[in-house]
This record gives sequence, C-alpha cells and structure tokens, in this order.
Amino acid sequence: MAIQNIMDTQIPTIYSTGIYNEKNFDVLPEHLPKITDIMITGTTEILSSIKKKEVPVAMIFAKANEEFVAAAIVQYFEGEDGEAGNWNYSWTFNKEDVPENAKTVTPYDAALLSFYRSVGHTKYGMVIEMPSYAGDLFVYYMSTIKNFLSENASESDEWGVKVDGIVQFRVVVENKEKVLSCEVDGEIKQLIKDDAAIEV
Repeated sequence: MAIQNIMDTQIPTIYSTGIYNEKNFDVLPEHLPKITDIMITGTTEILSSIKKKEVPVAMIFAKANEEFVAAAIVQYFEGEDGEAGNWNYSWTFNKEDVPENAKTVTPYDAALLSFYRSVGHTKYGMVIEMPSYAGDLFVYYMSTIKNFLSENASESDEWGVKVDGIVQFRVVVENKEKVLSCEVDGEIKQLIKDDAAIEV
C-alpha cells in the first residue's frame, strides 16, 4: 500500500487553481496542509462541542446543489454488561454512512465559524472572514480529494495521500467498485473522547 505525502502530488496545484477559477479564492498550493489542519481540527472540535449521547451528530460537506461530498460523524454507543460506553468518530465519502436520525450541521453554519477561526488564527495567523469562505474552502477541498482518489484508483493496490499527524485518505478497488476512506490521526480523534462526560 502506497501512501504519498499530499505535497508530493498534484492535489495542491489542482486545489489552488480550481478554487481560484470557481470561487476567486487566492490559496497558494503550499497552504494546503494548513487548510487540512484547520478543516479537520476545527470540525473535530465542533463535533466534540455539540455531540449528543441521544443521537449521532454529523458535519455534512455538500456542494451548493446539495450534492453530497463527505461527512464527519460522531455517535455514542452504550456499553454492554455494565461497561462504559464510547464515542465513535469517523469521516466518510459515502452518504449512506450518515445515520438517518443524525443531527446535521455544515461548515457554512455561522454559529460554527469561531471554531475554524480559532484554529486558523492560533496556529497559522490565518483569518477566515465569513462562514461562506469556510464552507467553500472545505467543501472544495474534500471534493478535490474525492475526485483525485477516484481518478487515480488502482486495480492492483490500495493507494492514498496523507498530511502527517492529521489525516490519511485512501482508495481501493473492490469488486470493480472504488472504495474511498478517510482516517483522522489518533491524537486529533482524542479531542472527541471526553471520557469525563461519560457516566458509567
């Protein structure tokens, strides 16, 4: 299985060129790891803040025409035989993976902008001025990744790209179907697991 650093691929250039042509956003290719971190960490902090034991909560990344691109989902599973329950946190490119009863939010929601702003400003001195900017940056990002993996899927091997310490994106062909996955780094996942809030 070959996992390439995202900066060793054409993705940064594709993203930079595409988002400029479509949204008139001037994002240099070398800023892609920063965008990745702001999106993944910010989304994780949002879901940690609004998660509910009663229902799954999902951040939905979708285009203006409502075409589904990706989602991040957190849900609580009760423990068995008196054992403590646990939070499951996952990202997906498949709409079917989003539970039907999930409470949903999007990166365009104005009330959530402060999370992305905080990560961007604290880590990189970057300012995301409006909710629409955050939504467009991240939806276009996930769409770019999805398209790139699909176009470069290999019949012979699982393949992917990574941003070290943040995320891996992978694709494998199974029964002639392309299966895409997204795995957030373990340390970032820990932001979800507020074990102190779990009642045994």
